[in-house]
Amino acid sequence: MKTLILSAIIATFCLTVHSQTVTREANIAIDGDKWIKTRADITPGPSGEDIVWHYSIDSDGNSYASEISVNGNDIVNIEDGWLYRYALKGDSLLCSGYENRLSKTVYFNPTVRLSYPFTYGKGHRTHLRGLTRYGDRLYVGFRGEESVTADACGIITDGVDTIRNVLRINHKRDFIQSASLDCLVAENFALSDSASAADSLHVLEIDYEWYCPQARYPVMGYHSTHIITDNDTILRSRSAYLSLPESQRYDLGPTNTESRRTLNGNYDMDHGSPKNPDENQSDDNGVERITASLIPGTNTVDVSYDLSRTCDVTLALHDAIGRQLTSIVRLNSQPGSHSDSLTLPYKPIGVIMLIITVDGTPQLQKVL
Repeated sequence: MKTLILSAIIATFCLTVHSQTVTREANIAIDGDKWIKTRADITPGPSGEDIVWHYSIDSDGNSYASEISVNGNDIVNIEDGWLYRYALKGDSLLCSGYENRLSKTVYFNPTVRLSYPFTYGKGHRTHLRGLTRYGDRLYVGFRGEESVTADACGIITDGVDTIRNVLRINHKRDFIQSASLDCLVAENFALSDSASAADSLHVLEIDYEWYCPQARYPVMGYHSTHIITDNDTILRSRSAYLSLPESQRYDLGPTNTESRRTLNGNYDMDHGSPKNPDENQSDDNGVERITASLIPGTNTVDVSYDLSRTCDVTLALHDAIGRQLTSIVRLNSQPGSHSDSLTLPYKPIGVIMLIITVDGTPQLQKVL
């Protein structure tokens, strides 16, 4: 069963030296948020307080986008070919299922992903029952339990930079599943504790997500799937991602922005982000027809754009983990077509993103 990476509708804040708290009002998902995740090497480590987590990322680590859509209390997250469905109900964030091009999973009783407020040591358990459908040919029923616990807090470091006041959320899904060519048989297995099947499989999925005050969504995530037999627990798959605060560039509503400034002091939360950074954009800030391309075999990025009025322009290149690689400033740029070349000082990690800021308003464009 595919991991529910997101739980990311919330992030964590350190309100005092000793505690972090998940808050709905400061970190609710906002329609149109889109950010980059990069696959990384992460070891979850133990639970407890004052934990130090290390991360590293390979120079050719793949990156992918994660995007949020909100309609009332319904929340959809699309990332890496998967669509996850969530809903806000009272003080809880619920998950109702997920799907991709080949399969669709529905929970008969939505599971609690988080509740507000959520602090270190707090936890919830939910019965897990549902059905996965693969086209019209195969159905997999499953039943078990999902738990969520804030089981650790500490710092994240790569040996150079450090993120403090981090809270880790641990999700576990422990379930039995059985496949059938008959949808009703699979449903009955999921709904009835007494139903049995000779081909049933015991599965354990474990997700870890790390939250910090400077980011709305998790800055790290880790997922593993295990098969449990009578004598052993076998690791079937695992994956991890990194999404540092600098990589999470999104629009902040006024209430959300003020809450974050109160918690984070002088931390700059005025990053802007368009709803679709992969398309040429045209807004009221005077810039349009933006293109950015890396010249093959070189470390040079060519950028072109049109201005409809006189304005100040800043061009900055960032890699997938948020590092600014280089930038240039063009003051009092005149209306018309413009082009610039930016030289990369060192090899970027993952995809390269261009942030073009016109009179203080930024736009995001993927470098092709």
